[in-house]
Amino acid sequence: MLLALTIGIGGQIFISDPLGVLVSASKLPILSPQDWSGSWVTTELWISGTESWKEKRQFVQVLSIENDMHNNSHIDHTIVWYADPSEAAAFWNQPNPYSDGWQEIAAKNPEDGKPASRLLCVRKETPNSPRACKYLAYWEHWYTEVDFWSQFDEDLQPLEIQQITTRVDQLLMSAPAEPCKGIFCTGELRNDGR
Repeated sequence: MLLALTIGIGGQIFISDPLGVLVSASKLPILSPQDWSGSWVTTELWISGTESWKEKRQFVQVLSIENDMHNNSHIDHTIVWYADPSEAAAFWNQPNPYSDGWQEIAAKNPEDGKPASRLLCVRKETPNSPRACKYLAYWEHWYTEVDFWSQFDEDLQPLEIQQITTRVDQLLMSAPAEPCKGIFCTGELRNDGR
């Protein structure tokens, strides 16, 4: 009877929030409101892409900060897991698609023992132009792109962006080799029995 009750409750939790079960089981290396003081999740974590789940998994979440009822700044974080780690490296090594109007602020090579990364920011046309930056990085099976946007200079200052990118590196370096295991990943048990 206890077994039936456990299976019934577990099934209800999974059916009512399968992504929540998947995400909690997966420990995804994605930013949360705890990583950006004063922010909250404005777009819940969602899975995107049409590729084979066994080969590639892409997750997106958006954090925002509002002041005076206006959305002043947000961070869009996309994290992609590749079964083949060389695909994450290849995606990061492709020619920079953000060359027009963007300048590279910082870059790290994979030999440093940290994720390979680059930080790009839009050249501000005027002091009142919004701040926009992109942080691109990969580590082993994972590729990430973090988009920073801020209407006002007091939000998302360069030091804060640097702290957040350091946190992204920590998340990548502590990420599992695969975001989830067993039936939560493929809908069926894996061949290796996990």
